Amino acid sequence: MAGLTFAELENVQAVGIDLFLATAVVQVVVSAAISALRLRTSMIASRHGDPAAIATASALHAETIKFEREFNRVNRRLIGFIGLLLVFAVGGLALTTIWQHRVAGVAGTLAVIGFYLVLPIAIITAAMARAWGPFHRIDTAVRAVERTANDDS
Repeated sequence: MAGLTFAELENVQAVGIDLFLATAVVQVVVSAAISALRLRTSMIASRHGDPAAIATASALHAETIKFEREFNRVNRRLIGFIGLLLVFAVGGLALTTIWQHRVAGVAGTLAVIGFYLVLPIAIITAAMARAWGPFHRIDTAVRAVERTANDDS
């Protein structure tokens, strides 16, 4: 590991830059899933005449809107942070391209692996974990209301 040159670590950097971009894509996909969940809650309220289903769907719709607002607030900050990290990542790639024949050493190798692999994977995991809990809870409740409303019709 100590004998790796920066040229040999450029593959790690390329994957890392892709992972930073994937983090932004994951945020967009999660945002679309939350919007679809909001649409489902509004459709339940408009399709069924059952007052209990309408009341539950309205409460779930309000909860989904609150979740969506909070997610979008965090998402804006995260996308800005990822954009900044992406600028640093491309700058790091440029520097290591200039110094490609230098030996990275243990510290350089760990820095490249940490910044380009561990950090974006940690960000993706944290963002998904943060969104999964509320999304799963609301989705489960919406499915239950949909089943109840379909059984009643």
